[in-house]
Amino acid sequence: MKGGKPKAKGAKKGAQGLQERVLAAIAAQRAGRLDEAEKAYLAVLEAEPVNVDALHYLGVLRHQQGRTALGIDLVLRAITLRPDYFDALNNIGNMYLRFGPAEAVTAYNKALRLRPSDPGVLRNLGIALRQLKRHEEAAELFQRGIRERPDDMENYYSLAVAYKEMGRSDDAVATLRKAIEVKPESEGFRRLGQILYGLRRTDEAAQLHEAWLRIEPDNPIAKHMLAACTSRDVPARAADAFVSRVFDGFAESFEEVLVNRLEYRAPELVGKALRRIAGEPRGDLDVVDAGCGTGLLAEYLKPFARRLIGVDLSSKMIVKAAPRPYDRLIVYELAAFLDSAPRSFDVVASADTLVYFGDLREVLAAARRSLRDGGRLVFTLEHAADEAEVPVGYRIHPHGRYSHTEPYVRGTLAEADFEVLEIQKAHLRREGAAYVDGLVVAARTAGRTGDTSSSPNP
Repeated sequence: MKGGKPKAKGAKKGAQGLQERVLAAIAAQRAGRLDEAEKAYLAVLEAEPVNVDALHYLGVLRHQQGRTALGIDLVLRAITLRPDYFDALNNIGNMYLRFGPAEAVTAYNKALRLRPSDPGVLRNLGIALRQLKRHEEAAELFQRGIRERPDDMENYYSLAVAYKEMGRSDDAVATLRKAIEVKPESEGFRRLGQILYGLRRTDEAAQLHEAWLRIEPDNPIAKHMLAACTSRDVPARAADAFVSRVFDGFAESFEEVLVNRLEYRAPELVGKALRRIAGEPRGDLDVVDAGCGTGLLAEYLKPFARRLIGVDLSSKMIVKAAPRPYDRLIVYELAAFLDSAPRSFDVVASADTLVYFGDLREVLAAARRSLRDGGRLVFTLEHAADEAEVPVGYRIHPHGRYSHTEPYVRGTLAEADFEVLEIQKAHLRREGAAYVDGLVVAARTAGRTGDTSSSPNP
């Protein structure tokens, strides 16, 4: 009997020690130290394979790493061991949203049976129902969320999206106006501005951005979009702060929106143009993806590259690009980066990035300086077909992007010492019910072709 008591105390201390390690791992995971958290969870599970918290949070970590199927399996094991594990049910619902919203609905409903009024799960369930196009049910949940927590802006934003997808645009506008009344924050102004532009209510959008600037006088998005709506004080290109803030906010949904909803074709078009002007890839070129975003262009560039560098102003986009086959990723303004790397590349490629430049002279000159003799430049632009109405060769649109005329592009390339190889017209993506007309431009440096392998690498 005397020998049994110390053993029980030791077991209790051991369990307490494991739980402390799990809590430390959770803190590391929340701080973004995923490698540290992963090692800790695996060590706990080696000591106690049925530790439900370690199984659950390791599953969430696997999802964060892009290994969602494995993450779901781990969280399911935790739920099997503890069927009333509320957080695990909510999180597995979040994972299922990526693959199967029907399974997500089932998980969220199980969580709600445990906590019927949990605001986060109610909103998540609404999002899953919206994905299943059960918009009326989703809207009811978001309305309920607003009644229960009128200061939670996410419910207003989600309700506005549901109304928009139901074709109730006026209700979406009214919902976002109410959100701004409750809490006049940037996200509400940004979302309402997008809807007003989509409805071609440009004057209202301009008034909205003026109101936004009265609250946040230095907000770069409000400044740029006001210029876009009014054509007053139009910058030669979008400010760095505008680009980084917009795309940091867009990073999580970028690929789902563009690829799955908008039939985004710019990377494919750039890849095909490069193949036409450079021939079959041999993996022997130094290539830069200028404005790489989440890296959708990488698969088209990598076959050509002995070295592939991605550059973007958005740090969150760069994080999303990390799994793709780049040799190096850099957070930098693309023209400044190209200027800092003279005669370092054989190819400069850019898909749907120069649409945030009006005056192309600076960026094309930088591209020319970064290229070796015989180097290639391939990029897309939005096409301003009505040349007589665009005397300077480019103009800004209420959506905030610029379009360019073909004569302007040809002239600016020649000024930068490029030889135009081809300019093709193509649809870049869909916007609403229409397609966006674009130019796919391929050019070559006008100097001789030579071996510049000794040029410095950035």
